[in-house]
Amino acid sequence: MAILYLGEDVAFNDAVRPICLPLSDPLRTRNFIGYTPFVAGWGRTQEGGKSANVLQELQIPIISNDDCRGLYAKIGKSFSAKQFDDAVMCAGVLEGGKDSCQGDSGGPLMLPQRDGTEFYYYQVGVVSYGIGCARAEVPGVYTRVSQFVEWVKEKVSEPV
Repeated sequence: MAILYLGEDVAFNDAVRPICLPLSDPLRTRNFIGYTPFVAGWGRTQEGGKSANVLQELQIPIISNDDCRGLYAKIGKSFSAKQFDDAVMCAGVLEGGKDSCQGDSGGPLMLPQRDGTEFYYYQVGVVSYGIGCARAEVPGVYTRVSQFVEWVKEKVSEPV
């Protein structure tokens, strides 16, 4: 997780908008299992392929960390108990074919939420790592933003 300070203000418009953080319940404490947030990025469009020329996005289902741990253990890539702790979440289509890929790391995992007639996107995850791209039974691993909200609030309140 990182915070970047920009040298100048950003002009918001229809194409450039801030994303919301999960500051309060229920988004702050939800595990999101069964939800299908959006992931977006400019990374490769397939394993070993070229980077995208157009921003890519897709919806992928969140799976439990226990299931994720089991799938990674099955392929010999489960290294420690902390690998799938509360600081991460896993998402992917178990049949394969859809996933984030190399070059997407650091990008958002976003969940739309309605407030009256408006939709707001909340960043619930950050693309972290996976094995290959879109492989069957190998979900991607995402940093869970809610675990770092207090740190973010602390850092953005400090003088620059």
